[in-house]
Amino acid sequence: MKDWYNSLEGQYVLNSIDDKIGNILSEIFGYYAVEFGVHTQIKSLLNKSRIKNNITIYSELPPFITKHYHIIAEPEFLPIVFDNIDLVIASHVFEASQYPHQVLREIDRILVPEGHCLLIGFNPISFFGKSKIFRLNKYTSKDHTLRSIGKMKDWFRVRGFEIIHTQTFGFRPVLEQRKMFSSLVFLEKIGKYTDGKWGSVYLIHAKKTEIAQTPKLSWTANKILKRKPRIVTATKEGNNL
Repeated sequence: MKDWYNSLEGQYVLNSIDDKIGNILSEIFGYYAVEFGVHTQIKSLLNKSRIKNNITIYSELPPFITKHYHIIAEPEFLPIVFDNIDLVIASHVFEASQYPHQVLREIDRILVPEGHCLLIGFNPISFFGKSKIFRLNKYTSKDHTLRSIGKMKDWFRVRGFEIIHTQTFGFRPVLEQRKMFSSLVFLEKIGKYTDGKWGSVYLIHAKKTEIAQTPKLSWTANKILKRKPRIVTATKEGNNL
């Protein structure tokens, strides 16, 4: 799927996402940030992070190594201690994974309470998504499953996340000719001034709202026995009260 970002539309979307995430990262603080997924093979999205310790997780040895710490692992099994990460950036991991719920459980597990997750995915309600349905999309295979924004938001909410913001990017089809691609710039303007739900790529900003729960203290304890039981003795003739 990373080849799509080499197209004219992909480059435009990548720059738009980078700018948007840069604005979000300016307001997120903490000790550790993690990114994994397709974008790690193209461009690090943590360059504008204000978090000091940034970690990049690759599924395989990348063609280049960023200045961040790096780990080789699969998104379904992250070798990170639970409740330890302040920010997770996951790009296109749910489309390619056979166990998407396991990926979400791992994100939930490693995030601290009030931690942030930035999820990037392909939108099935777009030129990109429709071409996938009609098998006209050379950037995805039959094993890739595009999941809608609504479904991903529901999955996050089930795990106890709050949805902070959603946005889509890229409202033009993939075209090889730059002149024709530029002539369709009006589609970008229309997409931004409408509901914006049909962009090729979406960004979901979710926040983990789970907090440590303390037991409620009660000054009056409920009695298990309402009254003292009567003592019963047994004899050969039978029970004698």
